[in-house]
Amino acid sequence: IINNIKNMVHSEKYLNFLKHFEEGEKLFDLMRFSSAYLQYSEALKFNGAHPLCNYKKGLACLELEKAEEAEIFFSMAYKFDRSFFAAA
Repeated sequence: IINNIKNMVHSEKYLNFLKHFEEGEKLFDLMRFSSAYLQYSEALKFNGAHPLCNYKKGLACLELEKAEEAEIFFSMAYKFDRSFFAAA
């Protein structure tokens, strides 16, 4: 029973993360960076170690002229997955 409860909590956290991340992606594509920033922030509450979400929040920060904050999220993205910064 305990494992079932843990799995349900984990699944709900993932679904909440996914909902906010996907909404952030839609808003980012529409160049609504302030709204995307807020959605990425919500998503990171459920999975702060998600590299793409950290990276996209960093990009949104740059668009909002929050360079110092962007650095934090780029650092987190790099920490969790260095491939975002690999040379092409």
